[in-house]
Amino acid sequence: MASVFEVRQGRSVGGERVAVRLLWAVFAGLCVFYSVFAFNYFISFATEQPIWWNHFMAALLSEQYAFGPGSVHADQAAPYSAGLLFLLVHTTMGAVCLAIGPFQFSSRIRQRYPAYHRAAGKVYLTSVTLSMVAGLAYLSQTPAADVFSGAPFAIGLWGLDFMVLLTAYLAYTAIRKRDVVRHQAWMAFNLSLIFATPMLRIFWLVFGWTLPSFNQAEANIGVMTYLLPFCLLGGMIWFSLQHGGRKAAS
Repeated sequence: MASVFEVRQGRSVGGERVAVRLLWAVFAGLCVFYSVFAFNYFISFATEQPIWWNHFMAALLSEQYAFGPGSVHADQAAPYSAGLLFLLVHTTMGAVCLAIGPFQFSSRIRQRYPAYHRAAGKVYLTSVTLSMVAGLAYLSQTPAADVFSGAPFAIGLWGLDFMVLLTAYLAYTAIRKRDVVRHQAWMAFNLSLIFATPMLRIFWLVFGWTLPSFNQAEANIGVMTYLLPFCLLGGMIWFSLQHGGRKAAS
């Protein structure tokens, strides 16, 4: 007969498994949802078509917040036009990463379709490299004062791009050495850094709801102070929940 401790431990593991699956579903849903907007953004900008994200934000908040002074739409038209090619590569390749990334953490997919997992991993690493190199190229040709919210945000973007490239490289070298756990840890951090992009937009919406007197540029400064720590913490929690649950269940 199972002891009380074993029963309680089993219930805890079962509850944690449900929580992890729910977390994965929400995370994957947000990634795929935003990847559609990311893919559309600069393609629409280049063809002078309505940008879905701007209209989505206007519908949820206001036309002023989405299109008025202090918005990305109003403040960044000239820098975006000058660096359009780099930004097209940056956002479309980033959209690929967001669409693929969460599913690389599905143990069911990895076990049933290992060839797909390896092929998707190669696509992800290629896409993330192209996206970050293009992002750095855009930043290198754009004066820091012309980046949205100015030099402080430009410095943050430089650091974020380098950290994404570094964690992608470390994930690649780990799997080349067949160190699966280390590979998964670096990939968890890498994807959490990529997730900073949709999280930034989510925080813009939160700031727009809670502090309507702020425009996007002002909200951006507030968000950047804790966006990176938030994403890194998310990566740590995501990785620890997966492996903590497996240890307890074994």
